[in-house]
Amino acid sequence: EVAVITSIGIDHCEFLGDTLEEIAAEKAGIIKQGVPVVTAEQSPEVMRIIQQRAEEMGAPLFRFHSEFSAERASGDAETVSLNYQGENAYQDVGLSLAGEYQVGNASLAIKAAEVLSGKYPGLNIDIRKGLGAVNWPGRLERIRENPPILIDGAHNPQAASVFAAHLRKLLGAKYRRIIMVAGVMGDKDIAGILGPLLPLAAEIVFASPAYGRAASAEKLQACATDLGYASKTAGSVAGALTMAEGLYQPGDLIVVTGSFYT
Repeated sequence: EVAVITSIGIDHCEFLGDTLEEIAAEKAGIIKQGVPVVTAEQSPEVMRIIQQRAEEMGAPLFRFHSEFSAERASGDAETVSLNYQGENAYQDVGLSLAGEYQVGNASLAIKAAEVLSGKYPGLNIDIRKGLGAVNWPGRLERIRENPPILIDGAHNPQAASVFAAHLRKLLGAKYRRIIMVAGVMGDKDIAGILGPLLPLAAEIVFASPAYGRAASAEKLQACATDLGYASKTAGSVAGALTMAEGLYQPGDLIVVTGSFYT
């Protein structure tokens, strides 16, 4: 009924290709004849490919910052609300998800809902209730309060950079130190994932999740050493979390990241 393309970055290269253009061409395969397309903000080379495919398929194209837009309305480091402008205008819509990047994601959802409402005028869509009820396990998810533990499955450089930006805000606003537990798949860009995150951590503990593709804790530690950061290793993710809790002091935040498998 409507195709939605979120922000495209380098990931799953073994399936999609090694350049943004190759990956975008695969992602644009979701665009079907005459079916409306809603897309996030993209790099110019990606947007060219999406526009070309949409034109070939006669698919109406709705672009963030062109046919619709949104901006943060208010919020602290852990909650966000937005103002949206598209076919309709919505002011101060509260989101149940943390992270400023959710403003862009939520605007895609609103625009997709508007497109569906245009196709089916009888639909009863409650934008505020819908966005307020969203639950996304494993993305900026608080799983414990004492000690505070935040998990995020940042598994590519783009996601790691976005997560790092969120952590920087938390460090300034709420927490004194970050104790980081990380496990990464061996076929990922390990340095690209760890690079944005390690500078924020006062303590780093690496572990390998029980999954065949996982990089060993020792491989991750060697990468961290190359990047200039000292770290510890544990025999399992559970052991790494126990180690992190042992390092915890009041005012710290324990962060678990690097892969949804972790």
